Amino acid sequence: MMNKNSRVIPLKMDELNQQGMLLVMVTAMIAAMLLFLGSFLLGVTSRAKVVAAYEITYQARYAAESALEVVKNNIKTSAYNVNGNIWLTNNSSAGGYLAINDLMIGTIPVDVTITTLGTGWHRVAATAQSGYTNSSVILECRGRDSFSRYMFMISLDDINIGTSTVHGDVHANRKVNFYYGGAMMYDDVTAVDGIGYYSGASAANTTFYGEVNGYAATVPWPSTSEIATLQTSTSGVYDVSNSSSEYAGFGAFNTEIEFLGNQVKITAKKISDGSTLKTGTYPLPANNLIFVQNNVTSLKGDINGRVTVATMSAVNVTGKVRYIDNEGDKAYILKRYGVEVNPDMTGTDAWTTANGYTYEANSAYNPSVLSTVGIMALNDIQITSAAPYNMEFHGATFSSTGKWYCSLAQQKGNLRVLGSQVQKYRGWRYNGSGYGWAKSGEYIYDSALLNNPPAYYLQVDTPVFGAWFRN
Repeated sequence: MMNKNSRVIPLKMDELNQQGMLLVMVTAMIAAMLLFLGSFLLGVTSRAKVVAAYEITYQARYAAESALEVVKNNIKTSAYNVNGNIWLTNNSSAGGYLAINDLMIGTIPVDVTITTLGTGWHRVAATAQSGYTNSSVILECRGRDSFSRYMFMISLDDINIGTSTVHGDVHANRKVNFYYGGAMMYDDVTAVDGIGYYSGASAANTTFYGEVNGYAATVPWPSTSEIATLQTSTSGVYDVSNSSSEYAGFGAFNTEIEFLGNQVKITAKKISDGSTLKTGTYPLPANNLIFVQNNVTSLKGDINGRVTVATMSAVNVTGKVRYIDNEGDKAYILKRYGVEVNPDMTGTDAWTTANGYTYEANSAYNPSVLSTVGIMALNDIQITSAAPYNMEFHGATFSSTGKWYCSLAQQKGNLRVLGSQVQKYRGWRYNGSGYGWAKSGEYIYDSALLNNPPAYYLQVDTPVFGAWFRN
């Protein structure tokens, strides 16, 4: 019952509207906060699941990579026989061989399968399973490496380096010596008996971009009979010997070889008077091998393809040997201040960076198959004085009982080598009196030789590993 003195004060409409709006706003804010909180909790849960899945995937990947390291160690520590790396040979097959089953890396099992690919290559696949996640990592390798892996390698002598620029690994089973200062070594330099500096050279004025190790292990030298056995892999005009029906009855003769793009000219000449006994131009051999019994008295020409020349005597290089493609574009060109110049028309300039010269890969070179020249000689490999003033040589050379060297009969200009040089004894490019190719020398390792060595090239009992990749 209302007191008669009480008064009812009615609310105005605008005040009612304000309170209603406030209620709606508070309700909306609470709803928004609840929605945000729900989304936040959902996001946290999702992120937690993503992080957990990533950790599982990472663990599986790490386990697979670790298994590859186990395989690499097994290959590196394996002994060798006539078939190659014993561990790798016994644990691989053309159809894929389960070399390791359930190798436990922590708590994760890993299977390793090795497939023989041919030409000495194998594919190693390591697959790890963590929960419901599989991770596979693949590595390709060879059980034996090729001697063409080196820019310079000498077995029974020191390697002496002057002011040259050298791209590629250098190894001596004795010492590596530097003279005069200024040499630039872009890759690893290793020696068994130390690194020496003479005639003003020092570690400070010699530039190294790779490993320097003066106490490396000796690299075993192959038997000379390994070159002789290559004759059984040749036939017809490519077996340039008295036992071949193509050259039977000639007696003792020398051989000249000229590369003509995707062809080769082979000429047999009588030793006594130089008269021609047989000559012909043929396709490059299908198996990429030419065997020569006696001396190769002339080797020159531009080649578009792959060939290995093996001889039981010596090789004289009498002209430029260069890689070209189907259009005749050369693999490497000479530039001065960035503009291509003719290497035969550069006068007496030294091809040095101080004079503006660079010898570099040609962007126009586009071969269907990468060219490779391999020269394996029982005796010396010489660039003779018949070679041009400015000389280019593309190819890998191996002198089993001798050396690679340049003739010192004349004063010549610049020498550029793309490839690899392996020999028993040290050679030379020039002497202190300026004879030989004394203006400048640059030696560029042909990186294509790592995966594309010359056919039938001699091998060293060490493995080679490519880059691994995820499947």
